[in-house]
Order: sequence, then C-alpha cells, then structure tokens
Amino acid sequence: MAEEMTGLPESAYDVLLKLDGEPSSAVLDAHRTAHDQLIRRPMEQLAAALDPVAGCGFCVSGRSGQPRSWQRTNATAWIARRVRMTVEFDLDGLTVEGGWSGGAGPALTRYREAAAADGSGEELAEIAAVLDRTGYEFTGRLMTRPPRGYPPDHPRADLLRRRSAFAQLWLGAGAWVHTPEVVDRVRDALVPLLELTSWVVDHVAIGGFAEVD
Repeated sequence: MAEEMTGLPESAYDVLLKLDGEPSSAVLDAHRTAHDQLIRRPMEQLAAALDPVAGCGFCVSGRSGQPRSWQRTNATAWIARRVRMTVEFDLDGLTVEGGWSGGAGPALTRYREAAAADGSGEELAEIAAVLDRTGYEFTGRLMTRPPRGYPPDHPRADLLRRRSAFAQLWLGAGAWVHTPEVVDRVRDALVPLLELTSWVVDHVAIGGFAEVD
C-alpha cells in the first residue's frame, strides 16, 4: 500500500542547501540517504497521488553523478513522445510544467497547420489565453516572424512563431508545501496543462506515442 503524501519536509531544503553549487561526488554520496528520505520518497508519494491527473503514471527521475540531478527532483508523466507534464522540486520550491517540447519535420508541420486552422487554432488560442491569465509562462524561443506560407498578420501569428507548445508555473515554497495540501495545489495547477497536452495529442501526436516527432 502506497504511503500517504503528508507534504515535503522542511528539512528537505537543508539537504538542498548542502548540495547547492558544484558539490563533489563524495558530498553527493554522503547525502544520499538524506536525499532519499527527505526528497525522493516524498516526491514518489506526491507522484503516486497525482497519477489519475494525467491518465498515466508520474515517475520520479533518477539521479546521476551530475549535481543538477540531485538539486532538482522531477516527477514526470509522459503522455506521448515529447509530450509530458512535470512537477519539479528544488530550492525555489515547486514548479509545474507541461505540453509539447517541440520538434521538427511532420510534427512541426502538423502543429502549424492545427494552430492556423480556424477550429483547432481557436481552441489552442483559448487554452493559451487561459494559461496566460492564470500566471503560466510559455517557454521556448519565438521566431521573429511566422513561418513561410503564413501571413504576418495571421490572427494566431504569435502561436505560429513557436516551435513548441510548452508552459510552466512556479508554485513557490509556501508553508502548504509541507502539508497534505500540496497534493491538491499541484493537482489543480496541472489541470490547465492537461488541456494543452490534450490539444497536442489530438492535433500533433497523430498516430500515438511513437509518431510525435
């Protein structure tokens, strides 16, 4: 039976502070047990509590010899290739992000066609507007102008200038992070991202997991 998520312990920040910067492999190894108990295990509990949100399981990322993999712990639900939702915990607290991280070739062509079309494009524009109004930030570089074949004054030129559809929201490090409330806060923050990932699956990830590229 999975352990109930009661919050990330405040002492997790003490561990992260000791691992800040460029810690040696010896320092990383010395804090392995504390990192397991105070960060990885609570994040695994959070991931288990969030599984129903994406319709697929959230998995906590592994650690390597690189300090960054210790300093930032991610729980990710892969919905399709390059389509995911992620919860990240680090010294700044919790961040949620999700969408399509971008691509080239057929996937990018499908994205542009769907963003330009009246029905699907208007749907994406509304999703983007809701995300923007509620504090989410779209990431990724913008092209200076829409791609060839699309007019500069296209009503969704801003979306056509993107090579991805990915957004994130910093939730912070408030006292709620250390309580069971963290589950509801993170779950609520993931719901708008689910709208974005669903749009991508419907219009870009044609053919399922293997063809989103």
